[in-house]
Amino acid sequence: MLGGGNIGQAFAQGGLNGLIQGGIGAGIGGLVGGIAAVADGRDFFTASKTINKPLTGSLGDCSALFQGKTQNCGPYSLKYMASTYGEDISIPDIQSVLGMSDYSGANAHGLYMNFGNAFDYQINPDNMALLPAVLRDNIIGTMNDGGRVLVAQKLFSNMGHSVAIERVIASTTYPFVGIPRTEYLYRIMDSALGRFITVPESKILNAYGIYHFFKR
Repeated sequence: MLGGGNIGQAFAQGGLNGLIQGGIGAGIGGLVGGIAAVADGRDFFTASKTINKPLTGSLGDCSALFQGKTQNCGPYSLKYMASTYGEDISIPDIQSVLGMSDYSGANAHGLYMNFGNAFDYQINPDNMALLPAVLRDNIIGTMNDGGRVLVAQKLFSNMGHSVAIERVIASTTYPFVGIPRTEYLYRIMDSALGRFITVPESKILNAYGIYHFFKR
C-alpha cells in the first residue's frame, strides 16, 4: 500500500471519510430542506405551516388605552369600545354614570348596564353555560353585525379584568404529515398593558361574563 499502510487501515480510513461525508451531506440536506420550508412559509424544523384567518372585520384604527396604576379597566374598556363608534366619552363621565371610581371586574353586569342606559347602547349578556362553540359563534356574529364585545375575565376567584375584543382569528396549523389543527385566538385591547395582545380562547370563554354591545 502507498504510504506504508495496510489494506485494513485503508478500509477504516475510507469508512471514516464516508461517515464524515455522509454527515456533511445530511447536514447540508437538512439545512437546504429547512431553508426551502421557510421560503414556503413553513416551520424550519417541523415543516408545518400555520395560516391565520380573521373571522371578524376591523374596528378601525382606534388606539389602545392605558389605565395606569388605577383599577379602571372597566371604564377604559368602555371608552375604547365607544371610540370604535366614533364617540369620545371621558373617563370621569363614564365613572360618574357607573357610580364608582375603581372597578373590580366581578361586578361587570350592573356597571355595563348602567353605561348602556346612559349612553344609548343595547347590551346583551351571554349565557356562560353555553358550549364554547356557541359562545364563539355569538361573538363572531355580533362583531360582524356591527356590534362590539367586552369580556369580564376571571383572573382569580373574586377578581376580574375587563377587556375589549378587537378581532377573532382562526389559526390553522398544517403539519408536514398528519391532520390540520385549528385553534381560535382573540386580539384584545388590554388597558392594564396599554396595548393590543393576542390570547387563546380559554382566556375569553372562561370569564365572569361576555357582553354584546350595540349602538342604538
